[in-house]
Amino acid sequence: MAALDIETCSPDAVDFCIIQGNSFEIDLEIVDDVGAPQNISGWTFNAQIRNRYADDALPLLAFTESARNDTAGTVTMRLEALETETAPYSKTNADLLRWDVEADDGTNVTTIARGDVLVIGETTRLAD
Repeated sequence: MAALDIETCSPDAVDFCIIQGNSFEIDLEIVDDVGAPQNISGWTFNAQIRNRYADDALPLLAFTESARNDTAGTVTMRLEALETETAPYSKTNADLLRWDVEADDGTNVTTIARGDVLVIGETTRLAD
């Protein structure tokens, strides 16, 4: 689980890989400036994957919140298998996708993590 310090406004670099047609979850832990769990009651989280940062096109994938513990400062963001089926697989490092997650505490919106996404092509398909 990545520990994220909301006060520094310095998003952690969190790279990961997904496999087309597989579900994927990422657990995030939000901490305050002394490293204690941040109460995230009333906060919203949005995470997207795009071809590149600052891409004006619609996101390739959008995460949903699948679990959270407000007092512990934890949230889990999820992609469903049907969503990842359409992600373009990465043939080279130039094909890596980009992602970030933003936290909105009702006053400020802060990017708390961002990074590269490697997409591995799927071989087995349930519909076949």
